[in-house]
Amino acid sequence: MSTALEAASLIMVPSGYSDGMLGSVKPTDGSGNFTFTRGTDIGATRVAADGYIEKGYENLLLQSNSFTTSPWLQTDASVTAGQSGYNGSTDAWLLNKSAANGRVRQVFSLRGVVTTSVYAKAGASNWLRLTFANYTFFDLINGVVGDTNAIDSTITSLGNGWYRCTITSNATYDDFAQIFPAEDGSTSSISGSIYIQDAQINQGLVAMPYLPTTTTTSVGGILANQPRIDYTGGGCGSLLLEGSRTNLITNSEYLNGWNKYLATAEFDGAIINPNRTSGAYKVVSNGASNAPNIRYNNIVLSGNYSYSVFVKAGNAESMLFGFDDYDGDKVFMRFNFSTNVLTEYIDNNNKVTGYDLETFDNGWYRLWVNVNLANATYNDIYLMVRNLDNSVVDAGDYFYAWGTQLEAGAYPTSLIPTYGTSVTRAAEAVANQSIPNTPSLWSCLIDIDFSKMSLVNNKTFFNTITTTGAMSWRFFNKSGAHVISPFFETSASYPFDPDVDNNRTDGRVLLRHNGGGSYTYFRSYLGVVTQTTATGLTETDLNQINFNGNDVKWASSQILVFSTALSDAECIALTTI
Repeated sequence: MSTALEAASLIMVPSGYSDGMLGSVKPTDGSGNFTFTRGTDIGATRVAADGYIEKGYENLLLQSNSFTTSPWLQTDASVTAGQSGYNGSTDAWLLNKSAANGRVRQVFSLRGVVTTSVYAKAGASNWLRLTFANYTFFDLINGVVGDTNAIDSTITSLGNGWYRCTITSNATYDDFAQIFPAEDGSTSSISGSIYIQDAQINQGLVAMPYLPTTTTTSVGGILANQPRIDYTGGGCGSLLLEGSRTNLITNSEYLNGWNKYLATAEFDGAIINPNRTSGAYKVVSNGASNAPNIRYNNIVLSGNYSYSVFVKAGNAESMLFGFDDYDGDKVFMRFNFSTNVLTEYIDNNNKVTGYDLETFDNGWYRLWVNVNLANATYNDIYLMVRNLDNSVVDAGDYFYAWGTQLEAGAYPTSLIPTYGTSVTRAAEAVANQSIPNTPSLWSCLIDIDFSKMSLVNNKTFFNTITTTGAMSWRFFNKSGAHVISPFFETSASYPFDPDVDNNRTDGRVLLRHNGGGSYTYFRSYLGVVTQTTATGLTETDLNQINFNGNDVKWASSQILVFSTALSDAECIALTTI
């Protein structure tokens, strides 16, 4: 097999990538690199190699460490640069106020759940007051939080008297981000000073790693046009491609914004969520019903939808999630926290078209259900605390929830975070890649990760483009099994019919052009490679290959192109998993 790999003219193993580029291992001069676009960053996520979800984020503050530069404003205060910082630099500032409530501030036109942060150290004043939509006082001597009305507040020691202070707020109107020296845990009434450095506002419930800004905002994590190398389930990473989807739930993580019925949504800043950051909500029963719940009200739905949520056990026996339109259509799924099994609880009009779960680190599970709602109607979407025997739930019983998503479509896609409005993740596009010298004899191997592929019928996910037409590699859902087969566009035929022979659940497939209108298709299933040859097809030279992620979700861990017809033995060795 090593000899065959040496003969490859193009090898795409999703390891090298950057914003706008997916690298190929071969050719080594970069001519085989793919141009990659998506156009959105805030809606894109992936499971990173450490098993946690990575998402894009942005520092929305301008001049994040230049407090004398517009748009920062000083009110009864001065700031002096060149102070010793938390990171061993001289990039900190002395913020000195000359009157009560002296401060620096920056105005924002921003809505939704955001976290404001700044690094601070005591000066003549021992306290910091930090505000945006809400406020919190921080004790910079003892490292504790004082008076606050924020969703959450944290103070983290960095040594040498420095702390990172954060507040999480739900911004509903234009407001100022403001930094005050303060005298105690509830007032800032006299003159004083503190040291400050590196301010940030990012969307979401937690402060993300600091990103410096000047005249424009700065982004981190998953970038707008960055290929998503996904490690769901562990093992080697695979290139994840998905079509455009919109998360219709406007606060995917801030569950206190949902309506409550005999239950509460309580933020727990100590729990580690699937993003490997601190914070998730507890859905807690008040003990007055057998169905305490929080719900997202009055969404008009018609057609296929997928509803998903991440949950983690608390002390509740089980939880329900699903839909109710109060007009006959009711769908609820039950997750048993003892057995970690997801089952249908009620589907009174046969609306469920599929359901499953994924296991994540730290005791989290992503649950999802697909439904087909025939009539436009108002629906409520539920998260419910429930006993297994459906008896009255004890007061204080709870489970954790995070990352809710409702999307139009027959299958769930990766998490699209939202922070106050619905968010659309754009479809990913990979530009066609030319094959050197348009070989007349060729072989093309694709390694498919079926655990990440959508169960939809007759969808094109990859094309081998020739000088006379295209062969679309299509995906099928046959009796619940994953099946793929090449479709020859010029003859409108499936010479390797997915309904016959051994073309079953494939994990790695290889198509070889033998010449003379003959093709051989190799596929692996449960460690066994089968091959089928079809003749009388159009003679074609391989010109380009391209990916298709517009209407199907799929993932590939390698693409290999050979400018030769490999031997049967080489093809079998390459296709064997």
